[in-house]
Amino acid sequence: MVEIIDLARHRRADTGGALQVFQCGGAHRAKRSKAITASPLDEIPGIGPARKRALLLHFGTASKVRAAALEDLQRAPGVSETVARKIYDFYHAGG
Repeated sequence: MVEIIDLARHRRADTGGALQVFQCGGAHRAKRSKAITASPLDEIPGIGPARKRALLLHFGTASKVRAAALEDLQRAPGVSETVARKIYDFYHAGG
């Protein structure tokens, strides 16, 4: 047990302090988190965070939302016929 504590102290001393290591990792973590939550659904007018969340929970991924038929979109919770049509048209514009 004493050896483990000594190794931890030694590691902190080598890095210049644990605080600096965590500060760098925190900034990267925040940027990465933002990138992960970005989705093509963000580009669809009328789709806010709540509908986006509902669609992703219902279908699993943004790709599955894109591949969904109009009827499937209408069955998703929190999605009206009008919104389902907007989503479908956004992905299937031009035929």
